[in-house]
Amino acid sequence: MTLLTEELKSWIGREAHYPAREELGRASIRYFALALGDDNPLYVDEQLARNAGFPSALAPGMVGMGFLGELAVDWLRGARLRRFQARFVKIVWPGDVLTARGRVVERRFEGSGSYAADIEVWAENQRGELVTRGLVTAQLYYSADDEARQRAGQAPQPLRRHRVDAEEEVPAHRREPGLPP
Repeated sequence: MTLLTEELKSWIGREAHYPAREELGRASIRYFALALGDDNPLYVDEQLARNAGFPSALAPGMVGMGFLGELAVDWLRGARLRRFQARFVKIVWPGDVLTARGRVVERRFEGSGSYAADIEVWAENQRGELVTRGLVTAQLYYSADDEARQRAGQAPQPLRRHRVDAEEEVPAHRREPGLPP
């Protein structure tokens, strides 16, 4: 049995993408590393990077994760981010143009009275090479009333199955598919 409505089920497989507006410049890499508090000289010192065996200075791996975060925040407006994990797959270089992509892989009702979605996210460079891969789990709101309740610090709107008297009708949005009202 499931409490997912057809509308919620329709999200599974939905995709989004977030393309960079421009290539990743050296100044952007330097400022991003400073914002992270990461003073690794490989991000700014060309000669050191070459001596270490790299063709040039490189970008912090978190750059790709930053793009994935932008996608998640933009796509899941109003949802609560519960988990965000990523794995760095390939080095990001100055001049790369990243595109973040995502796909809803699961939406589910959780016993606490809320809906959650798992979204597979990944970032590619301009050559279509995977540079970062991750997973986002977000808590979704049940309705506009539920969203208002949760934003006010109250518990999620409870969604419990209850015994129905002959004269009491269960609203359509509360019925489980395939079960009589």
